[in-house]
Amino acid sequence: SYLQDTLDDGIGNLKRLKQLVLSRNQLNGTLPPSLGLLTDLEIVALQENDFNGTLPASITATNIRTSASSHPFNNNSKVAGLKKLRILKLYNNSLSGTIPRNIGHLLNLERLDLDFNSFTSTIPSSIGKLTNLEILYLSDNLLDSKLPLELFDLNKLEVLRLNNNNLTGVIPNQIGKLTSIVTLDLGNNRFQGKIPKTLSHLIKLEFLILSDNNFQSPIPPEIFAHEENSLRVVSLRNASITGTLPSTIANLIHLSYFYMDRNANLTGRIPKEIKQMGNLEELFLYRTKITGALPSEIGTLSKLKRLYLFDTKLEGSIPDSIGNLLNMEIIYLNYNYFKGSVPDSLCALRSRSLVDLWADCGGEETEIKCPCCTVCCEANSVCLDHIT
Repeated sequence: SYLQDTLDDGIGNLKRLKQLVLSRNQLNGTLPPSLGLLTDLEIVALQENDFNGTLPASITATNIRTSASSHPFNNNSKVAGLKKLRILKLYNNSLSGTIPRNIGHLLNLERLDLDFNSFTSTIPSSIGKLTNLEILYLSDNLLDSKLPLELFDLNKLEVLRLNNNNLTGVIPNQIGKLTSIVTLDLGNNRFQGKIPKTLSHLIKLEFLILSDNNFQSPIPPEIFAHEENSLRVVSLRNASITGTLPSTIANLIHLSYFYMDRNANLTGRIPKEIKQMGNLEELFLYRTKITGALPSEIGTLSKLKRLYLFDTKLEGSIPDSIGNLLNMEIIYLNYNYFKGSVPDSLCALRSRSLVDLWADCGGEETEIKCPCCTVCCEANSVCLDHIT
């Protein structure tokens, strides 16, 4: 069963409480200001409830006095704030308002989860004082400001998720100071301008997600240039990327997922250096202006499972080496300029792992012969409506 009530203001009487864990219930109402009286609290986990209202200033305040109206059980109580707090998890509630400017008073904080709420306005600059912070989740809110430069003083930060907001401006070069970062998700915001070359300094970075922004700039070759990079996921889909794929992708030897789709001004050829990306499982380049032939080196990517190349400018014949992809499950080759026939070696995969194979083999004047395709597309067909 679930707890279905408000959190009573009397909780402030539990002076020795160190952990407040009431997550995944149906608690509602506002968070009581008396939480600020629990100065021994180290963990607050109230995520996945239905709390509303603002984040009480008493949680982050120092040396303020409460009034009788806010704490009827204890008039004129002194609130020191939760100075010992290490973990604050309030995600997936209905909290609103702004993130308190004095959030920087929680100097021992290691994890801050405020995602999936309705916080607005800015990320306070005082957040840069949380030098012990390792995990910061502010995604899925209504934040709509530029990134404060103080954010990049958090040199212990390992996870930064700011996706699904309305954050604006450029991503500052100072982002290169986050040398402990493993996960960086800035997707689905309104960032623009150049992607900073200083991302190359983040050699521990495994997950880089910058998708659904409006950069209007090329990928700096430098961000993949470090031979000791740790990248496993790179997503720049629908980010208004221009220019070409840099040859430095050869250094992405640990990468499993590479998403560059829906960048209408991404041009040039698929670099032959792609052969170095031996751990690649998914490659999405669809709805771009990638040109030229599909390089035979694609056949060296033995772990590849999904290859989405539809609606590009690729041309020529499909290389026989593509039949070496014994783990392949889905290939979309439709709406391109391929000629000839789909190789027999690729058709042979239909009896092995290949579930979906689409090509321009439909209509009276077929672009390519493919007796083994699961879907044969033709001009003006609705093939594109079924894959996104």
